[in-house]
Amino acid sequence: MNFDDLKNFDWQSLQKISPEEVVFFLQSKLTLFINTGMILVTLIVLGALWNNARAQQAALLRQLIALKQKTETVAAGKAAAKEYADFFAQLPKPIESDELRDVLSQLAVERHIQILEFTPLGNKENESINLLQVRMNLVSDTYRDMVAYIRAIETLPFAVRVDKWSGRTKDARFQGEVNSLAEVPIQATVEIGLVVLKNG
Repeated sequence: MNFDDLKNFDWQSLQKISPEEVVFFLQSKLTLFINTGMILVTLIVLGALWNNARAQQAALLRQLIALKQKTETVAAGKAAAKEYADFFAQLPKPIESDELRDVLSQLAVERHIQILEFTPLGNKENESINLLQVRMNLVSDTYRDMVAYIRAIETLPFAVRVDKWSGRTKDARFQGEVNSLAEVPIQATVEIGLVVLKNG
């Protein structure tokens, strides 16, 4: 139907339609209206179900992403904990000061060193370590034995370090030039640090 048809339409003919004819027409087409209504209701319900399913899918996807991030965080935490444990496993073992005195005495006996004095110098500490320092005055018949003793201390499997040491010949006969220091009697002062980790 176009505009010209609308201009030529007889609008008076609509007045000739009786309400009974309209009711009869509608009753005869009732099945069509019911089917059309059911189709519309079905489409509306399907659309609502579709939107609900999409919303649930989006929510599940967000949960999956959050779960993946948590899993990655847990895995990273476990890896960091393993690195932390491995790091501390590789550190030298701590040793108590009394135990250290025994170990140093045993090393001295094995290397023909006499310990004249063993003096604690006190503690130095910060938030992560405690450093106990001791000073030893030592005597040896040979420079070679003294150096072997210092090296043995430095290679102990404990958290011990030689902070400083100094030596001098113990006999006035050897104060001048000497061809070989290996066989010269020597006195030495050695400062040792015992490191204890606070959070280890």
